[in-house]
Amino acid sequence: MRYLLSTLLLALVCANSSFAQSSLLSPVDWSAKIVSLKGTPTVQITAKLQAGWHIFSQYQSNAGPTATSIQFVNSAAYQLLGKTSEPVSITYYEKLFKTDVKYFENEVQFQQKIRWTKKPTQIKAKIEFMACRDKECLPPDEIELDISPNV
Repeated sequence: MRYLLSTLLLALVCANSSFAQSSLLSPVDWSAKIVSLKGTPTVQITAKLQAGWHIFSQYQSNAGPTATSIQFVNSAAYQLLGKTSEPVSITYYEKLFKTDVKYFENEVQFQQKIRWTKKPTQIKAKIEFMACRDKECLPPDEIELDISPNV
């Protein structure tokens, strides 16, 4: 009986340790800046991923994993010009979801063109994303970025 209790206690400690480790995992490092591309102010949001990890495109089917979502906080200081762009993603057919899945590895840069309508000011963006690797996905996560203009 004591052996069984010890085994259960050890299993519980290991399970909690594994859960704590995965909840502290942060395989994506986000950064952002405002640059001028061909004379147009552009917000560049960069995700650097640890080896083996990937995040998903903004353009997933509803049947697939959580798509990356970038929302800019409304401001009278700027207007968004078009949609947030992204580079060409890696695409593969995922049997689990029965659909094509689009994702990025290593590093990806999202770009949003803007027009200043007032004096340039800080831009706030909220990003929702899901990071996965071979046999594991973390729950969807959300971060906020404060992006200062280079004035």
